[in-house]
Amino acid sequence: MVSLAMTNKPTALTALPATWFDGRSSRRHAVQLQIEAQTLVMRPLDGSLAVQHFALADLRLGEAWPDCPWPLDLPDGGRLWLGATTTAMLAPKLPQRAPGLAQRLSASWAGTLACLVCLLALLVWFDRQGAGLAAEGLLGLMPRSVDQKVGELVEAKYGQFGFVASTLPMERQRRLRARFAEAAEQAAPGVAVKLDFLRESKKEAGFNAFAQPNGSIVVFDGLAQSLSDDELMAVLGHELGHVVHRHGMQNVLRSFGLFSVAGVVLSDFSTVAATMAATVQGMRYGREAEREADAYARRFIAQQGLPPQTLAAVWLKFKDEQRRRGVGEIPGWLSTHPGMDERLDTEQGSQR
Repeated sequence: MVSLAMTNKPTALTALPATWFDGRSSRRHAVQLQIEAQTLVMRPLDGSLAVQHFALADLRLGEAWPDCPWPLDLPDGGRLWLGATTTAMLAPKLPQRAPGLAQRLSASWAGTLACLVCLLALLVWFDRQGAGLAAEGLLGLMPRSVDQKVGELVEAKYGQFGFVASTLPMERQRRLRARFAEAAEQAAPGVAVKLDFLRESKKEAGFNAFAQPNGSIVVFDGLAQSLSDDELMAVLGHELGHVVHRHGMQNVLRSFGLFSVAGVVLSDFSTVAATMAATVQGMRYGREAEREADAYARRFIAQQGLPPQTLAAVWLKFKDEQRRRGVGEIPGWLSTHPGMDERLDTEQGSQR
């Protein structure tokens, strides 16, 4: 440990290397340091910068961390970063400073463990409540124009995702667009939506649908070909629920916040763990959004006068498609959507 005891009569030192940041920009400057009387003289190696002088009594040596440079805070807001040799030479000449709280805690196993528990507790709280509260608060401040821009950016990349033009008959496309436009205006007046039909790729028609934050709803040919018009309207009601509740932007805000906190809490232990924590919890947020969209679809179905069992019929066809592809049920905690069995049970319960 470098002693921080202050000597009464500092002697002149040979020039010592250091890195200087002026506190106003991120640019680093190589400098040389020397003590003259009670003053630290800093000479930038860049000849265009002026030599500066600082009283030793105004300098504060920061806390030490293993294998890291030491920070030396300057009275003008700048900071010097010192290597081990420079620190060893300068430290005895500087005012003594008691170890800070972080340094004291890091020197104790009990303190370190307590900090770890607090950080993990913060992550759990942020996961369960904080991220959602932050997303809801920010969402209220975010204009719909942001949703529009995000949706347009994604739409521009459809070709890169492998999406190609639909082969669904144009007459059916026109009929479904007109029917959905009328239903959406009735269910969510003032919410701009549009309906597009695409194929997932040249080989696979795709058995899915999704909504963009800007109200653009895409239905893949495989799904449209397997469902009746009424069943497809139930799916569109579900996707309209995502648009109305702004689930796309909520997920962006929640995931961004959770990734940030997870990275801070876990980065010292495992970057992979931080990524997985945010990814898995993001999936849980997706499941909650899906359940909310399902509830919206049930109201949409009732409003449009469709049979109550329409949504259940859709989930049965999704389950048949899973079986046809040999895809088993993904464990709920690893899925972005509720399981088909859960959805079918919910539909049966809603009709009792």
